Formats: sequence, structure tokens, C-alpha cells
Amino acid sequence: MLHVYDRLRLERGPRRYTVEAGKQLAGSWDTAEDDGRYDLWVLGPNGFHRHCAGRIAPNAQYALEVRAAYGSGDAELRLSVRNTGARACTFTIEDQAYGRPAATQAIEAGLEAAYAWPLEDNGGWYDFTVRIAEDPVFVRRLAGRVETGRPSTSDPAMGREAILEWNAQA
Repeated sequence: MLHVYDRLRLERGPRRYTVEAGKQLAGSWDTAEDDGRYDLWVLGPNGFHRHCAGRIAPNAQYALEVRAAYGSGDAELRLSVRNTGARACTFTIEDQAYGRPAATQAIEAGLEAAYAWPLEDNGGWYDFTVRIAEDPVFVRRLAGRVETGRPSTSDPAMGREAILEWNAQA
């Protein structure tokens, strides 16, 4: 089960979804009341967490589409980052829990960059944030565990100080 919270409208409570393996889910939120701003948290099993925040704007100058994928049997996270905005931008992928160095890249409009991180050293667990340098309200956070079918371990970052971000300007 996935729980989706609108952090700008917590009084509405979460939406709940179930999704079969290999299937996709789509939803929509009315952002008119919030001047196009959105701030959504998706929480699920095995520490699955997605955080998407930003502002919807027609003819957006800076926008990224961030996708995560992993196959069965390998503890590797693959990210694709596509610039769907009208202008080139610079983005940073930052590890929030496991000490990997940040990756920063400039990307032209319409192009895509791909990254892969082996996760064996931390039991398949990951926690990354993607930000656009030119748009301080844009955030994509991806956290969870890649399932390999092999025996697993608890999150090595469990018990550490939690990272909660709040941007009142979002």
C-alpha cells in the first residue's frame, strides 16, 4: 500500500493506493489554491519514500523528470534525469544517508542523463535527493531498498538523525 500526503494540505489526510508489480499509477492534485505549488510525500513498504516538491508553471524554464529503476537480482539503483524544461539547467544528486559523494551536472533542454549506483555495501538501501540549482523549490527525494531476493538487512541508516526538509517558499 502506498500513502500519498499533500504536505501543503495535510488536513485532507493521505490518499491510499495499491499497485501490482510492474504496473503504473497516475494521480492528480489541484494546485490552483497553492499558486501552482506542490509538495507530495509517497510512503510505502520497505522504507519506500518519494518526495516531490516544486511549482507547476506553463512553459517552465527549469524542469526535470527523475525516474528510478532496478532489476531483480542486482542491488543497483539506476536513475534517469531528463530536462523537460525550456532551458539548460544544473542539477545535483545528493546521497542523504550513506556517504556517497554528490554528483552535479549541467544538462541542456530535452536531454537525458543516466546514473547507476551499486548498493551492496549498504544492503540495497538508498536515499538520494535531486535538486535544480536554478529552481530552489524543486526537490525529488527517492529512498527505499532494492529487493534482490537474497537475505536482507535492516537499513544501516536506521536510528540516525532523521532528515526532514521544509521549504516555506515552495
